[in-house]
Amino acid sequence: MTIDVKALPTLPAPWFARWVMSLNRGLAVLRRSLLPPQLYLFELGTGLWTAQCLHTIARLGIAERLARGPATAEELAVDLDLHAASLYRVLRLLCGYGIFVEDSARRFRLSRIGEKLRPDVPGSAHAMLVYNGKKWQTEPYAELEFTLRTGRPSFEHAFGASFFDYIAAHPNAASMFDHAMMSVTQLHASAVLGAYDFGTFRDLADV
Repeated sequence: MTIDVKALPTLPAPWFARWVMSLNRGLAVLRRSLLPPQLYLFELGTGLWTAQCLHTIARLGIAERLARGPATAEELAVDLDLHAASLYRVLRLLCGYGIFVEDSARRFRLSRIGEKLRPDVPGSAHAMLVYNGKKWQTEPYAELEFTLRTGRPSFEHAFGASFFDYIAAHPNAASMFDHAMMSVTQLHASAVLGAYDFGTFRDLADV
């Protein structure tokens, strides 16, 4: 894979990023201290719901449709052959996370964050979100007890093969994995290029 430096997202200076991360950690500690402990645990325990909503919305092409303009859940359902009421609830949930914005006419549009759900924009998160909700990512976590009892990978327990042997035998999974890793590398490359001076090198490889 070749990185197109011009397409990389612009990140803040490393010192500023470290300061923001430190501030974020402090606010997270404060928030945890103010929340009832069981509510915080509920939030952690239901994270899969949000992840699967993002995965499904990305896979169904909702962002690509909204890139053409705002639409109601009913309009999206007609265009994409979906159940309007169910789609509305998922879109509303993701509005709460700042992914979509709903107006007074119940039309949805992409937020600044939601734009990165589109597969055709620089720095897209689409490939990772589609990949991350597939069974070869979710089922090993469902079998985590196996690893805790045996010390052996739960992926092998769930699929009868190591991860890389599995994707070698399943080209579609391998393609999704490659595209997901490419999207992550694009983001990491911005941080690395901002922190180090590679001006003396003509080529740089991540092996």
